[in-house]
Amino acid sequence: MHEKRQVAGWFLTACLLFGVMLTGLGGFFAFPRVSDIVEGLSARTWPEAPGVVLSSEVIHGTGRVQGSDRHYYSTHVIYQYTVDGVVHEGDRVDFVRGLRSEAEAQAIVASLIPGQPVGVHYEATDPSRSMLRPGAEFRLGQLFIPVNFLVLGLATMSIAQFARSRRRRA
Repeated sequence: MHEKRQVAGWFLTACLLFGVMLTGLGGFFAFPRVSDIVEGLSARTWPEAPGVVLSSEVIHGTGRVQGSDRHYYSTHVIYQYTVDGVVHEGDRVDFVRGLRSEAEAQAIVASLIPGQPVGVHYEATDPSRSMLRPGAEFRLGQLFIPVNFLVLGLATMSIAQFARSRRRRA
């Protein structure tokens, strides 16, 4: 009986540690997305300077996922703007990181034609940090994996703690 209690104790400790690890991974993967949302919202208060689009293109790539080819799209936009007589170049359209749908990437590129004047929002304390479209767009897909890690980790820790408390009462 004593050996069974020892094995159960080790198993519950392992479950608790596994839950801590999953929760940590969830936080690790969620942090960049949450910080992008916060930064995007704070960028709404950034000053604006006149600028011009230098280049704008859709980047298309393929990769193999689970045995089949997948297409992915992103945008590459370069613009130039001047703050206090200093010329800067930027490449951030918005605070969406990563891949976009083909239609979304094409729409962004079509709206940012080389030579076109644009308003560039820049951080007042660091004018080299800029973007064209301030604000934050929440995309559930960006938080899907981190939230799953967080929930699974917290659930695993809760179940392990509950089982430990019941075991101690017995």
